[in-house]
Amino acid sequence: MAESLTEQIRRNFDLIVKDQGLVLRTERHYRQYQDLQNRCKEAKANEIRLHQEQYVMRFAAAHQRLIDKAGSKNKDYKHQWFGEDAFDKTKLMRRAQQQVDHQHKRRLTQIGQYDIRQTELFLARTRRENRVHGQAEFDFNKAADRRQTPERRAVSPSATSTERSEQQSSSVETPQTPPQPSRPVNRPRPRSR
Repeated sequence: MAESLTEQIRRNFDLIVKDQGLVLRTERHYRQYQDLQNRCKEAKANEIRLHQEQYVMRFAAAHQRLIDKAGSKNKDYKHQWFGEDAFDKTKLMRRAQQQVDHQHKRRLTQIGQYDIRQTELFLARTRRENRVHGQAEFDFNKAADRRQTPERRAVSPSATSTERSEQQSSSVETPQTPPQPSRPVNRPRPRSR
């Protein structure tokens, strides 16, 4: 079964997003990412190897299943002029080949989806760890600030004159008046004709 165009585009987009979102800051992250990639590559190579080695056995099992299904009793009567021959050898062989190939491609697709899903989880975890990185320093600096509470709110001496004026203007509260209606409340709107 061939992949549709939308499936190909979705798969390529997922691979591009996966590579762009990659942020490996530590050696541990790099090793974990490489382990994940190596496991998926090994799984794909193993599936391809097993498909080549066991193709004859898989084909024989699928062929036997189709023969058993064709020979089973069912209550559907098909006249010989209107029905197809359930024991047509070439059709059964072709369907068995299609089933074996389809199962192989499905397993490869599942491995690819697993790779993308695990990479997304890994990237989310590394982003979370990277976001926490530096948090301890920020907390320490905040706790080590020895100024009294009103002084902390005051404008710092290193601020520029524009920053001082912005902070002072934002600190002064202006009374807010309720918005005035744009038209009189009691008069109805004129109807347009």
